[in-house]
Amino acid sequence: MSNPTPPVPQVPPVPSVDAASAGDPDVERRRAPDHTMLLTIHRGMRADVRRLCEAVERLEPDDPDPARSLLGWLAAFRGVFHMHHLTEDEVVFPALVERAGPRAAAVVARLDHDHRRLDELLDDVERHLVVLATSSSGAGAALACLAADATGLAHELGEHLDLEEEVVVPLLDEHFTADELADVESGARRQHRLRDLRFFVPWFLDHADPDDRDR
Repeated sequence: MSNPTPPVPQVPPVPSVDAASAGDPDVERRRAPDHTMLLTIHRGMRADVRRLCEAVERLEPDDPDPARSLLGWLAAFRGVFHMHHLTEDEVVFPALVERAGPRAAAVVARLDHDHRRLDELLDDVERHLVVLATSSSGAGAALACLAADATGLAHELGEHLDLEEEVVVPLLDEHFTADELADVESGARRQHRLRDLRFFVPWFLDHADPDDRDR
């Protein structure tokens, strides 16, 4: 039996910096973080999991070639999850709990659970694709399970990212300046794997708004 989901704390809105204070060095140091990169990653993850579901709908149990192609893409796409979760689990979330205390600890416990569940669903999707790509035996059952797990992945990922955007982002704004959060996140970037970065960089640019690509 799974542990009950901890309640998620409500976070008050963070006051914005008014225009009259723009350019003031002290105000600039207190400016809230820019979450463009985080939100672009979220947008890309949502979009590509939807595409995964659409690709699964087009698979046929007696045609292994599309499954092989999708399996190769999934192996690279999982690197995005690895990088994103590494940054959060090992760097950003511990720093947030240290500053925000129990308010952050409750939601981080829920998000940690989500990360494990999303990894399990990705494992299931990959396992079913392997069956479809390598063997005709059991392909029909594997395809049915694959469709269910891909749909479940899209649903659970959506709820997970909504929670990060609705609760974690305001907590980060409340407890970190832009420079402080950038320093925290730089620690995670040093741990990213080169093979993940080779996929991530063009993937990120593909999902970024044109105005944000040069930031």
